[in-house]
Amino acid sequence: MDKAIKFLHLVGMALFLGSIAVFTLISELIKDSTLPDLAFGRAMISSGTAFITLPGLWLVVASGLIMVFRGRGLSEGWLKLKLALAILIVLNAHFIIVPAANNALASANASIAAGSLSPVFRKALLTESVAGGINVAMAVIAMIAGVVKFGRRRQKDRETSK
Repeated sequence: MDKAIKFLHLVGMALFLGSIAVFTLISELIKDSTLPDLAFGRAMISSGTAFITLPGLWLVVASGLIMVFRGRGLSEGWLKLKLALAILIVLNAHFIIVPAANNALASANASIAAGSLSPVFRKALLTESVAGGINVAMAVIAMIAGVVKFGRRRQKDRETSK
């Protein structure tokens, strides 16, 4: 069971970070394209966020919480850091990134009707990009904390302190 939960945790991270990498590529490919292509790219990003990125993020969070509460709980600093970062990532994703992505899609679609790119699009894209970069940085920090496990007392140290 523990290996299955750990596997799901890794699948969630792959979905979360992998989709963001693909969205970065799509954004780069469509940045100088026609308005219909821009709107199509933004539709792909919005749909991918809803059906890949966010489910991946929630899979990471759910599997992480299961591992924490099946293990030692939040007794170690690196686990507390990972939990705090997970909360910040979820809040940032749901309250900043998703609304900005939806605004970028809506303004891209409106730009087709207007015949020129809306200034709202650039603001929404900037908000999404900056907040997304912050989420990626926090996710990488959480991954490093999970690998390094700073502050963790080694088995040898625990035995000598008894």
